[in-house]
Amino acid sequence: MKSLVLVFICWFISFNLFSQESFESGEVIYSVKIASKSNFENPLKRNDFNGFRKKMDRFSETVSYRLKFNRVSSLFSVNLDMTLEKEESFSKLAKVLTKSDHVYFVDFRKKTLIEQKPFFGEDFLVQSSTSDLKWELINETKVIGSYTCYKAKVKRKRSGPYKGEDAYITYIAWYCPTIPFNYGPFEFCNLPGLIIELSIKNRIYRATKVVLKKEEMKIQKPSKGKLVTKEELESIGKKAFENR
Repeated sequence: MKSLVLVFICWFISFNLFSQESFESGEVIYSVKIASKSNFENPLKRNDFNGFRKKMDRFSETVSYRLKFNRVSSLFSVNLDMTLEKEESFSKLAKVLTKSDHVYFVDFRKKTLIEQKPFFGEDFLVQSSTSDLKWELINETKVIGSYTCYKAKVKRKRSGPYKGEDAYITYIAWYCPTIPFNYGPFEFCNLPGLIIELSIKNRIYRATKVVLKKEEMKIQKPSKGKLVTKEELESIGKKAFENR
């Protein structure tokens, strides 16, 4: 508990020092690494998995993500160099697994998230609240690059017919209190510092470049698609699935 108090003291001090530096915005580049390992007993299945894993590793090397932010909002999107475009079926699956066709906009003042995403052949802007991220701050630190980061985790319920522990996914974040912007990859935000690393299942998103700016960067809100809530999108998906 004492260490968590120190986190907030550190954040408060760094925020004041940071404010004196007058940084108004910034940009982060994240790389993604697929961390899964084969555990198939069947040699044929193991070979198939290893082949897929090698393709995913090659694909992940071509992908990076950009987070742009200022004091009131952020935008997270992909930088994609498709070297595997010839393998169309694999490319589509890889895009789904890495969410490389989604855009995430966070409004810090309104505590809202807008996710721009394709769904059943259409584009949607899915609006939700960022307040459902009930982070647990953990007494653990590690150095990532030149940043001392603190650990946090959040457990969220999965959609679908899952039961018990399988019904939840635990996300692990490492955030840096000395960079007091409350943003991170995808929809993950609201920590007392910038998220430098995020683990989602077998994928690790890690900041490879952080640039802070004294001038305010303009963040453009995504506008491609129909504005809906999560519940409305689920209803649309259910009807589309039934019609098919």
